[in-house]
Amino acid sequence: MDDYELEGHPSILSSDLLASSAAAKKGETKTQIDHWLKSNQVLSKICEKSSQMSMKTMRMHSALTKVLSIQAVLPIIFLSSSINYSLCQLEVICSPVQEHLILGVASFVPLISPALTLYYVQPFR
Repeated sequence: MDDYELEGHPSILSSDLLASSAAAKKGETKTQIDHWLKSNQVLSKICEKSSQMSMKTMRMHSALTKVLSIQAVLPIIFLSSSINYSLCQLEVICSPVQEHLILGVASFVPLISPALTLYYVQPFR
């Protein structure tokens, strides 16, 4: 095998892959915490101004808040793919179905996110 060619999945126990995975998870965790803090700030501002809003605006803000909250939780779906990948790599349990589900489950997140917006936000219905 060539030094520049890669066949199959790299082992998750290699130092290069462990370092890059740790860096990615650190960034992802920071992003999730930042999102949670910002959403709390936005919700507190909306609550402060709620007496000045019309009922239509309140309903729209409620729908947007619901959509954004659900979309913020969607990356947890990737966790099942990561767990399946790790189980296969560590040879704990691995089946062809599990291998196909690794990317199959993860590919639904980009599909679900806009579908939620189209469903919950009234102008898109």
